[in-house]
Amino acid sequence: MKNLLKLNKKLLLLSQWAPPAIGGPQFLYNLFINIQSNDYFFLTDQINTTKDTKHTGSKLPCKYFFFNNVFSFTKKNMGFKFLKILLAIIKGKKIIKNNKIDILMGISDGGFSFLLTFILSKLTRKPYILFLFDLYRGNKFFGLGKMFSIFFEPILFKSASQIIVTNEGTKKYYIEQYKNKISIKVIHNSAFNTSYEQYQTNYSPLPPYTILFTGHIYWPQKQSIRNLIKAIDKINDIDVKFALYVPSPPNDFIEEFKSHKKIEFKSAPQEEMPQIQSKADILFLPLSWDTSAPDIIKTASPGKLTDYLITGRPILIHAPDYAYISQYAHQYNFAHVVEEENIELLQKSIKKLLLDIQYSKTLIKNATKLFYKNHNVIKNAGLLQNIINQV
Repeated sequence: MKNLLKLNKKLLLLSQWAPPAIGGPQFLYNLFINIQSNDYFFLTDQINTTKDTKHTGSKLPCKYFFFNNVFSFTKKNMGFKFLKILLAIIKGKKIIKNNKIDILMGISDGGFSFLLTFILSKLTRKPYILFLFDLYRGNKFFGLGKMFSIFFEPILFKSASQIIVTNEGTKKYYIEQYKNKISIKVIHNSAFNTSYEQYQTNYSPLPPYTILFTGHIYWPQKQSIRNLIKAIDKINDIDVKFALYVPSPPNDFIEEFKSHKKIEFKSAPQEEMPQIQSKADILFLPLSWDTSAPDIIKTASPGKLTDYLITGRPILIHAPDYAYISQYAHQYNFAHVVEEENIELLQKSIKKLLLDIQYSKTLIKNATKLFYKNHNVIKNAGLLQNIINQV
């Protein structure tokens, strides 16, 4: 049995989504599975955490508490939202007292858990850490959520003992806004290399070729994915298909491309993704141009990038030049980047990756090296331990 890391204080994590839910929660799993389970607890939303049983990862071995295990909050009016936060505060105070919690950690989820963390911190006089997988203010919120983030973020950030973000681009973004008024550290999204190494093979693509996208499709990706489909449509001299492993494809995409001969919408359990990704000929990482939340595009570090780096397959990034992932790729030369909405250039890039094997192998080698430098889960769990222990 491996030696688990120990915290010098009891920690309570607060988020509306928790492992085994995939996405950000699974990256939390990757970090905290390396920490002794009796050192931390999770307060979360039972519905969000367990509703999608087909596409889930692993559950942490710590004790879970649920702030909605008595009431079902299916309504979205403000009365139910206030009731939800009130019950979460009452339950959170009890958990902190009964389990002798020393420190809180709020996870970005649209603002609910940040608010809950802040209120509980004030009520119990416990310090708190914020862990951001996405921006807070600057995200694509609407109505009261947007107004609240604009007002609340400076208060929340300046009161935090530590802020954790997933890339240097986001750190730079916040430092420019808050100068020396906040303490901010980077822990890159992390994955287990052992999940992928068993499937790695020498890169030697043969037709029919497959370009692969895995994960959810949200507004930041749609425009870029449509560009790739247009490019594939115009490639007639080699056989190229586009496979999208998406748990819940957007209805507009299903309707638009359901009869498309070169596109396949698929799904698979989370534990099969390493094998599926490692069989692709190109892994596609998209971000879009014309969005109402350009700061998200500027700072985003999509979770799938971490998985892609260790697959032994070349990565194609189609994103604006101001996007962090484009700049990150140029810095370490781990992916081919198309920064223009240029369909002809996308076509040429696809062919280069498939036919110039030595070029693709260079990108793969650099991606693997970067994975062990910034995205190795054992190293990053140690960084997390140090941050918590020093608060």
